[in-house]
Amino acid sequence: MVLKFFHTKGAKHIPAALEAYNTKVVPQLLFGAEIWISGVNEKLDTPLHAFLRNITGTPSCVAGSALRAELAQTSLEYRAWKRAFKFRARLFDQTSSSGPGFLALTLKDRAHNPWFHLIAQKLEFLGIRMDLPMEPLAASDLSKICTNLKTLDWASTMERARRTCSGLALGIPPPGAIPTYFSSLRIFSHRRAFSLARWNCFPSVVLNGRFGKV
Repeated sequence: MVLKFFHTKGAKHIPAALEAYNTKVVPQLLFGAEIWISGVNEKLDTPLHAFLRNITGTPSCVAGSALRAELAQTSLEYRAWKRAFKFRARLFDQTSSSGPGFLALTLKDRAHNPWFHLIAQKLEFLGIRMDLPMEPLAASDLSKICTNLKTLDWASTMERARRTCSGLALGIPPPGAIPTYFSSLRIFSHRRAFSLARWNCFPSVVLNGRFGKV
């Protein structure tokens, strides 16, 4: 639906397409991710990468992480873990308008709960050590967790994007936000040519023909 809008009424406006995808599609992809977080990995980004490749007209030699870096899009893996941590914090929030829910029963359950242990392991990896798997999180800890998680996600993105078909190969740093040329260059072919040049994958046959006066 988003792609259809992009190629018709959306006038191939990339910022609007990204906003629509993040608003309409991502919540569906991450529905309940805070519960099935054990199944989350880098493969979750596959549909996002396919979408970015479609709207930019980018060849397969450009890594999906390079697309995300240029368009300033965090990975869905990062977003899923962020949801999981916020969900865990809400579980222990006694001031929530929705109440504690099943937390009291969960704490009384003597059975092994792999979800809490998995979250505790991830927290320790992010620099937050929990004495008990079901220990409450402070608000300051949650802020630190999200910051560390985003920093690691960005570092992972840069490492995976460091290929020949990438702006990093040309010494071009990621913009940090959606580049203005995606809005200022209104003709799709012009915008695509500019982005291909930034990704170091502009067709050499075009350059050879141009400089050979063909």
